[in-house]
Amino acid sequence: MTANPLRHTKRLRLAMLAATLLLLLGHYLLPAKIRQLHPAAGVEQIIYGFIDPEQGESNQWVNERESEWVCDYLPTYDYGCGFALVWDRHEVNGIDLSEYDAIRLTLRYQGSADNLRVFMRNYNPHYSMPDDSATTKFMSALFAFREMNANQISVPLNRFAVADWWLREHMERHRWSAVELNNITQIGINFIEPGHHQLRVEKVELVGRWLSTAQMLTWVLVAWMLLFIAEGCLLLWQLYWVAAYNRKRQRALQRRQRSLAIEKASLQKLAHKDPLTGILNRRGAEEHIKRLYQNTYSKAFTAVLLLNLDNFKLINEQFGHDKGDAILKAFSALIQMNLESSDIFARWGSEEFLLVCVAENQQDALYRAEKLRQLTERTHLSPAPGFNVTTSIGVAAIGGSESFQQALTRAGAALQHAKRSGRNRVKYEMA
Repeated sequence: MTANPLRHTKRLRLAMLAATLLLLLGHYLLPAKIRQLHPAAGVEQIIYGFIDPEQGESNQWVNERESEWVCDYLPTYDYGCGFALVWDRHEVNGIDLSEYDAIRLTLRYQGSADNLRVFMRNYNPHYSMPDDSATTKFMSALFAFREMNANQISVPLNRFAVADWWLREHMERHRWSAVELNNITQIGINFIEPGHHQLRVEKVELVGRWLSTAQMLTWVLVAWMLLFIAEGCLLLWQLYWVAAYNRKRQRALQRRQRSLAIEKASLQKLAHKDPLTGILNRRGAEEHIKRLYQNTYSKAFTAVLLLNLDNFKLINEQFGHDKGDAILKAFSALIQMNLESSDIFARWGSEEFLLVCVAENQQDALYRAEKLRQLTERTHLSPAPGFNVTTSIGVAAIGGSESFQQALTRAGAALQHAKRSGRNRVKYEMA
């Protein structure tokens, strides 16, 4: 405590001088900073395309392990095929590209296309919603296959632009018309020209400098300024180090408490969500229904709808559980897009879903149920051509001082009536 605190500053200045020279030399001599995105752990690869009721999917894997796939893009299709790398199935947590300059692709292509589109999607809570990739900002850039050299192409990030169609979907999005790179949840490529295309994605990399010139000079200047300031403040720091140490420990404890609180809230939220579809599970629905009984059920006509996918066991047996899971997710997403803000929607069983909603009267509740039934039938959630997915719906109203379980039992009876009557229909059970 009594030793001179400035006794080491001369050595520190010499070390700073050597570090500055090394940084200046390294900035221009070091190879580019490269981050490999594919193949890599923690990233999911998907392909997508147009689903023709007669022809089936327009794309398929040739060798998924080697990321090789084909696309049969007919001129009559509304859109083509694509390949994407996904970092988060909920479309929330992505990667930061702001410190890189370009995306480098290593591809092997067979086909007649002249151009290929590279795209990215960025999640921002101001305009995006979890589990809805359509709300993430879509940015893209075109490149011609003739630009490739040895099966590689580097697409500068400053070449990307926000898609006009994404801006036109909602007027408020014009506030966010600039390119954003700080939370990219998807990076992909797709074909915009009809034809037969076969593509193998061998590698996807980010390329940039380890440090920009402006950043480097700023860091050097700040480092020297801090050194000089530190020499003047070192004596004062020696007097206050005990107090600072105690404050640091206190802040660490506060951060730990906040972290535990956040973790607890996150776990509670996960406990109320169905992991496959992302909607409420039975436990989550029961919590919402308790609040519904406390606030609105006695003041409005409240309906209980039980929705059950027809022949779902047959789908799992014939097409596999992966197809079944995909249909469950697509069905729940379809229903969610047609809900009111006050509705309670949950996965109640394997292929059974619960919807509790406030309606004007019995006719309004039946109208909503019939609308959902028709939407399911017309959306063609088919696991294969010629197999159409439908739903049967049982409807009941919560009457008077009746408990939710009583109304649910009647809705279940109505659902069974709909099943026995031939499926793909709506039935109402009176109190």
